[in-house]
Amino acid sequence: MSHFGKAMAELGITHIKALTPQAKGRIERLWGTLQERLVFELRLCVRTLEEANRALTKLIQNHNQNNRSIPSDWSCFCSVLDMS
Repeated sequence: MSHFGKAMAELGITHIKALTPQAKGRIERLWGTLQERLVFELRLCVRTLEEANRALTKLIQNHNQNNRSIPSDWSCFCSVLDMS
């Protein structure tokens, strides 16, 4: 079992795999949005690899800033897992 699988099991979480793009819904839309936005950003202002790296960093920062949510209870995010 992978570390991810062990962590999920220890936390009592059942992982349900989506087998079709329709079932994946949100994540499929997210990847589509990010890919479209990246192409748009690169076409706008990129001429070199360094500019591309800066544009990607900016895109990621903007996405994370606009799509974050702050948990109301941090205690559930601080579980110590036994990964042995």
